[in-house]
Amino acid sequence: TSDTHFGDKIRASDTSGFAEFDAEIAANRLNYVITKASMILRLHRQMYPINDLYWGILGDILHGELYDALIANELHPASQLDFGTEMMDMLFQNLSQLRQEKVITGNIVVVFKPGNHPRLDVKMPLKRQAQRNLDGALYRTLYKLWKSKPGVQFVDDGDSPFSFVNIAGHRYCFAHSGGASYVNNPD
Repeated sequence: TSDTHFGDKIRASDTSGFAEFDAEIAANRLNYVITKASMILRLHRQMYPINDLYWGILGDILHGELYDALIANELHPASQLDFGTEMMDMLFQNLSQLRQEKVITGNIVVVFKPGNHPRLDVKMPLKRQAQRNLDGALYRTLYKLWKSKPGVQFVDDGDSPFSFVNIAGHRYCFAHSGGASYVNNPD
């Protein structure tokens, strides 16, 4: 899950009638993702066991208050945190239900990385992003709500902007780009 931008509001007049976005649309989109992910996991479970499920929460879950937020936001940052917690809790409940139904036989492993939109400072080093970021506050809230639930684990890699996780013999990097990039340039 990434870039849900809970709290943002886009009016048709902002985009020449092309698109709209608000909290209701965001909630419906997350519900759609949950429904489709559940369906896909159930189909795959018929073919082979699903042990651990790794779920990335990879930033910009909340919209924050930078850029055009003063005129664009539907929700104040405190309300974004509340709404985002409610939405992510719904996600976790649905994933836990899949575990109870034995669709997932192992753990739900949550990998979290903060985004760049809900940061509290316009310019901020990546190493501080999890500390001074509303996504970081959301993650800490979810951690407190879910850390003691059976079958839920959180990858703890401190405040690094990158998580490297070994899954089935392969090493994966979880991150929200936020301007971090690698260019393979021989010059």
